[in-house]
Amino acid sequence: MQSIKKALAFVLLAAAAQTASAVDLSNNYGAILGKYVYPDDKRDAEYGAGVHLIYGIPLFESLDLEPNAFFYGTRRETSNDTDYGYGGGLDLRYALADSRSFGLFFLIGVGGLVEDLATETGVSPYADAGFSLNFWNILNIPNLSLRTDVRFYGVDR
Repeated sequence: MQSIKKALAFVLLAAAAQTASAVDLSNNYGAILGKYVYPDDKRDAEYGAGVHLIYGIPLFESLDLEPNAFFYGTRRETSNDTDYGYGGGLDLRYALADSRSFGLFFLIGVGGLVEDLATETGVSPYADAGFSLNFWNILNIPNLSLRTDVRFYGVDR
């Protein structure tokens, strides 16, 4: 089963790379987001923090494809040790409202997650859904925006 999960993660990341090479790259964008994690009850963790890297490819006027990668650490409830997670995926971002100063987007996607926990290390597929909020031209600097995402991850573990 582990080899199937690893293969799924590899295929998703390879598909993201292939998709990026087949699309006009002139309007693409990048994002670096801080990540705060609220773990579920299956993990012995209180909270976590990390980084999320996104490469955006506009497909249509209101729809973007976003290959992404992330890394985070979570503090265990029962000790001072840290568990780690990293992975990547492919999201679709749909504009619900978008103007020159503000944008609200719906996100949905799939990917693979590698978790290095106290008791085990494993690869799991995931699905995510959420919302993204953008404020454009921060500090009156063209093409600089402030973005925040709220996502729910469903992990097969």
